[in-house]
Amino acid sequence: MSSSNPGAAVTTASQPQASIGNIQKNAILSTPSITPASVASATTAQQSFSGLGLGLQVGDQVTACAAPSFLAGVFIAQATVTAADTLQITFANVTAGALTPPAGAYVIEVNRPQSLASVPSSYLNSF
Repeated sequence: MSSSNPGAAVTTASQPQASIGNIQKNAILSTPSITPASVASATTAQQSFSGLGLGLQVGDQVTACAAPSFLAGVFIAQATVTAADTLQITFANVTAGALTPPAGAYVIEVNRPQSLASVPSSYLNSF
């Protein structure tokens, strides 16, 4: 009996794999101090912050955004990159009075997808 193990007997070809991924970069970043404006009662408000020096690009996906402190009644509903180095945060106020989200450094998680121009047209059909 041989002491070597050649592994499982494979008779079919493995599934084709493209040599690409769909996330080019992922980063967790802290913004410089930003100061949001007041958000009216029972509403949402989009506020833009530019010149952050984070290298954000249009197409970057903000998957998480955390305020520097907690304020009951106001939360972050969404964050997006709307222009080069510009972060847009949608704040929601669920109270009966106006509230101002906390000022300070916000922490964001950003994914930069691979350019769609570099994905082969047959990629989704390759597995």
